[in-house]
Amino acid sequence: IEWGEKQGFHRRPTCRARAEWYELPELEEARIFPPMSWMDVIYIPVSKEPYVCDARLYALYPRKDKLENTIACYLNSTLFYLTVELYCRRLGGGATDIKVEDYEEMPVPDLSRMSINFDLNHLFQREPLKYAEEVKQQDRKELDRAVLLALGFPQEKVEQLLDELYRAFCEVVEDRLIKAKEPTGIPIWQE
Repeated sequence: IEWGEKQGFHRRPTCRARAEWYELPELEEARIFPPMSWMDVIYIPVSKEPYVCDARLYALYPRKDKLENTIACYLNSTLFYLTVELYCRRLGGGATDIKVEDYEEMPVPDLSRMSINFDLNHLFQREPLKYAEEVKQQDRKELDRAVLLALGFPQEKVEQLLDELYRAFCEVVEDRLIKAKEPTGIPIWQE
């Protein structure tokens, strides 16, 4: 503590606001962790075990435990990723920042009225890929298909909607990366 005070840690804004500058706040455990920043690999981490987090990840606390799978599925859908791309803050070098208030501003369907028929463990058995490769994965397509069906889109329209969704998603990500002069070299969505 004395060493930290000699370094001036107790005068930094985050520490200065605490009753005892060296004590961390009580953090509640969570299982869903929306990130603050993205680049070209985009996903929302979901843990089997609850953990605490701070700073680069946000803890999401579902109001009802039974909604946790539906929320986790929706947040890992390409539809939600596209929404994030439209609401994020573009940083230099192609990175994005998404603050809590940005997440709060994003339109989200009433997930309490939905049931997404998908086991996320299928998706989490592998590493997430860069955006243009991710949308080609069969498990990704199955998740997005389940989300679109849960939203009420007719079965016969889902495949066409998936193609349009993936094209739009890849175009906005590539736009962000190209404007930052840091394109990934991965071609945008192609049929």
